[in-house]
Amino acid sequence: MSQLNKSMSQLSTFSRHCAVCGSPRKRELFRQEFSGLSSESLLYGYFVVACSDCGFAYADQLPEQKAFDAYYRNMSKYEQQHSRGDGAADLMRCQSTVEALTPFLTDLNTRILDIGCATGRILGLLKERGYLNVLGIDPSETCVRLAQELYGVKVLPYALSDMPDWRENFDVVLLVAVIEHFQHLHWLVERVGAILAPQGLLLVEHPDVRRFTPQANGPFQEFSTEHINFFSARSLQNLVQQHGFEALHSFQEDRPSVEGVLEPSSTSIFRKTGVKQEPVRDTETEPALRAYIAQCQGIEAHIRTTIDRLVDTETPLIVWGAGTHTQRLMVTSRLPSAKITAFIDSNPRYQGKQINGISIVSPERLREMKEAILISSRVWQRDIAKQIRTSGYDNELILLYPEQAGAVSS
Repeated sequence: MSQLNKSMSQLSTFSRHCAVCGSPRKRELFRQEFSGLSSESLLYGYFVVACSDCGFAYADQLPEQKAFDAYYRNMSKYEQQHSRGDGAADLMRCQSTVEALTPFLTDLNTRILDIGCATGRILGLLKERGYLNVLGIDPSETCVRLAQELYGVKVLPYALSDMPDWRENFDVVLLVAVIEHFQHLHWLVERVGAILAPQGLLLVEHPDVRRFTPQANGPFQEFSTEHINFFSARSLQNLVQQHGFEALHSFQEDRPSVEGVLEPSSTSIFRKTGVKQEPVRDTETEPALRAYIAQCQGIEAHIRTTIDRLVDTETPLIVWGAGTHTQRLMVTSRLPSAKITAFIDSNPRYQGKQINGISIVSPERLREMKEAILISSRVWQRDIAKQIRTSGYDNELILLYPEQAGAVSS
């Protein structure tokens, strides 16, 4: 049984209609699969499809939203994003968002709500500029605590689907790296419209499907366990304009995730006017995704060759990384046949769990191990390699992305 069939049989999944136009008609573009963890697994895979009518692309055959809400409460990785690497990339991304928004703000008393704010860094930057009436919501209790400790901003512990009924309206609502995670998009935009004051602003930021590239994040990593909507600026406009928003500003740029790695982002600002518009067909998303899939398949062929060599030589391995990248390779390559003694991950939410019966342990356990280390990450490959060497460990390092090989000493 494939992992995708396992997901559909063991988890309660459902077939989605298009979250933008509501059409049930769709074309399958790709089947994504994951091995899952021993507990707290959200899903084992899904179909990537494109709407036959409006052109929006999305993940199909998913658990209900409540499963995602529980996952973000219990397995959040966003509470660490302010400090990954040296935190500079996260700061640059947040500064870019603030720079895009502030030209549209004319009053320091503007009431701003950041939905899914993680540790609240954007709100902290806005406070530094004098906008003191800021508030965030995030399902992670740790993010709520860190927002207050790091930036002095108030964050309430709510998921998107259980936001409270606010007693007053907001002038600005931010959805930064949120809308790609949420199933019921019309409900979300309608809810945002209900809490926005007349002529209020909505800022939405998301990965730009038209510019996905495996060079940025590794093959098929845009089809993660969490990203279930694949937006272009056109599809986003099609969604929000049905709810009485007009587009004011939109731009695309490559945002740094870590040193040397850029990820495609799209930012749009809308004003609540009450004038509704019908969708206009998105003709860019499906061709862009097909090109991305073809590029990923080429890169993944090289990765499989590396893994085949490790399996054939029976090399004892530690695999560093237990996220989407590894969970996909545990299904789509011979990696499960390798002599893996342990998985290592810096995320404490993963530690103590297992993949295929093999334990996930903390980096501190590496002092007990001498096996070669396979770094299973594109984005964090360089940082992980540096962490290993600066910690004084001399294990052999095996990199899956040779373009970075010169950045570390093996």
